[in-house]
Amino acid sequence: MADSDVRQRIIQAAGPIFAQKGFDGTTIREICRKAGVNVAAVNYHFGGKAELYRETVAAAHPAKFTQKPAQLSWPPGTPPQQKLRDFIRTMLERVLQIDPNSWQEELLLREVLNPTPVCHPMIRRHFQTGMELLGGICRELFSTEVPEDVLLRTMLSIVAQCVYYRTARKLLELVLGPQRFRRIADLEALVDHITRFSLAALGYAPPLAGEKPSPEKPIPAWKVDPELTAQPPPSASAEGSPGGIALMHQSTNDCTALTACFGMEFARPAASTEESQSLDHSRIPRNSC
Repeated sequence: MADSDVRQRIIQAAGPIFAQKGFDGTTIREICRKAGVNVAAVNYHFGGKAELYRETVAAAHPAKFTQKPAQLSWPPGTPPQQKLRDFIRTMLERVLQIDPNSWQEELLLREVLNPTPVCHPMIRRHFQTGMELLGGICRELFSTEVPEDVLLRTMLSIVAQCVYYRTARKLLELVLGPQRFRRIADLEALVDHITRFSLAALGYAPPLAGEKPSPEKPIPAWKVDPELTAQPPPSASAEGSPGGIALMHQSTNDCTALTACFGMEFARPAASTEESQSLDHSRIPRNSC
């Protein structure tokens, strides 16, 4: 058997084990046993467990590490709002195309959530490129120079809205039910929602609650009167909705999921068969975390 075939055989054997147990919890012996090779093969072909792990992560999704995270370019004069929408679309396309049942994606998710030192340089290079691109877009959106911390929080808030649909997918499918999750995770709907939500926060779009649009050049968040921001939120209304939290009532069916996720009581219709199976409402504490 050619050396290249043995290498691939070892990587394919190592992938599912690394994905399940992580770098520290995996032994060379169990990888070799699964691959059907001598225990010395890992050292011979990879030089050790660390290099095998790095190559397995890279092999899990080669495109992620051989191209820029967001290959986007725009003609001069493109509004930053459009750039942000394109960035969000690119990110969501990659997030929603992920197969949550593959060892490749499970390993990548593990590495993103808990980076292993051996992969730090590779992961850092990959994500820094995308963050630099998003940072440039956000700088265009702010009407004045902003503190670095404000810029970074804004960038991370946008990214978090996209990646949550991947990192919490299994939880969301459990709580919402697979059918409802597929509905809310529709690509076009998500691109529209996250773009509008983010632009509304920056003052470039009307608030989702339907209030009067903000000025064309918004007041930077860090310049808002601290006395106003320090005011306690309004008390809960008679209907039981928590004060200070603006919720879109696009579908009253989603109140069941809100109750489960936030531990707060929301008015909701009778649950469908799927919802009843995916969530035991009697176990949900009221007004508790």
